[in-house]
Amino acid sequence: IETAIRPEDKRWQGWIDRQQGAISRALDALEKDVGHWGGVFLIGGITVVAALSYLDLRKVCDLREGRPHLAHWYTTTHNRRSVRETESAE
Repeated sequence: IETAIRPEDKRWQGWIDRQQGAISRALDALEKDVGHWGGVFLIGGITVVAALSYLDLRKVCDLREGRPHLAHWYTTTHNRRSVRETESAE
């Protein structure tokens, strides 16, 4: 919102940096945990793939850089038929 809506002269860089840091910490936590998720695709996985898809779509950050396990999980999960069909229905 800060960079998409607010005029450039009114943007608060400290707030942007804090939000970017929160996103990076969340992605790092997912990188550590993703190996324990197994092959089950329930509401948690749906939520994560939706959030990562949003970050990817909006080019908020490079969720793959330095996070090989999360990147692999995301690519595999994002290519599921159910996920692809849900995206294309929008």
